[in-house]
Amino acid sequence: MRALAVVWEIFDCPCGQRLEAALRQQVEHLRELGELRCSAAVAEKLKRVSAKTIDRLLAKEKQARLLKRCRNPGVHPLLYQKIAVKTA
Repeated sequence: MRALAVVWEIFDCPCGQRLEAALRQQVEHLRELGELRCSAAVAEKLKRVSAKTIDRLLAKEKQARLLKRCRNPGVHPLLYQKIAVKTA
């Protein structure tokens, strides 16, 4: 799980289908570069994991990131009362 989250972060949080394709090609390269530190058994599991399993395993991580994201509040409704806005 930890290795999957690291790789997901490296590839800028793609969906499970895109990450599955990237994992099959890039796990060994990431291990050679030292970006991913895991055993050979874990690397093989990363290569064989399905897209649906990736999405299921990363659901909690995605939810945590969604909660941490800073959101700018929308435009205050009183602003629309002060400024005339044309609507079609």
